[in-house]
Amino acid sequence: MKLRILFALLLLFTVSLGAQNLGNLDFVNSLGDREAATYGDAVTFFMLMENRAPGGFEANVAALDRLKITTGIRAAENTLLDRGMLALMVSRYLKIEDSLLYLISGSGRYAFRACAEQGIMDSDASEWDVISGEGLIEVMAKVSAMKEAEK
Repeated sequence: MKLRILFALLLLFTVSLGAQNLGNLDFVNSLGDREAATYGDAVTFFMLMENRAPGGFEANVAALDRLKITTGIRAAENTLLDRGMLALMVSRYLKIEDSLLYLISGSGRYAFRACAEQGIMDSDASEWDVISGEGLIEVMAKVSAMKEAEK
């Protein structure tokens, strides 16, 4: 619960103020209650991180493909999100390049390891573990903080 409130406040500060913020807060709150996040949830979150208003799933994926975040990931909107898939998106978004095996393979397995080394994800988990809604919020809060530190 505290994590959702913290992220909601962070979202308010990083996303421009407007009528869409109430929808964004509803998205985060409903996501926090879910046992499993989906690929569509991650896509929506990355749109918010890019300060873009989320649209339809296909439009969101197309926008993130242009940013090289979702390139090559062909999953349906309701596909359960595993840590490897999320780590691949996070690694591309943050441009993590200090993992040789990730740079060579470009796979979710080594993206997960790179994210674990950066402290973004728990190294005790597996890249095949499905991530909960609250887990997605936690990871994205860390990603947001790292992205802000780059500025």
